[in-house]
Amino acid sequence: MESEKEHIYRRQSLARFSPAEKFRIILADLAFTILIRLIGLTLRFESEGEENLNLSESSGPVIYAVWHNRIFGGIYYLRNRRIAVMTSESLDG
Repeated sequence: MESEKEHIYRRQSLARFSPAEKFRIILADLAFTILIRLIGLTLRFESEGEENLNLSESSGPVIYAVWHNRIFGGIYYLRNRRIAVMTSESLDG
């Protein structure tokens, strides 16, 4: 039986979406993946309190909050921490 945590890190079924919606979702996924990686290569981060972040993670699950206008940078910065991004299922942006 798959653990609940591992369920978070796999792609979810798109069966409930129309073919056009599936295409838009897959295209957006690919475009955002490329965009985040390209933007990430140009970013420089200055971090204060990193030791607190590492300490928090070692004691259990952590919830990160990232403002919408910082989401690309936040995702790129936290990319090696096995994060799960939670967003609305709404297709209106």
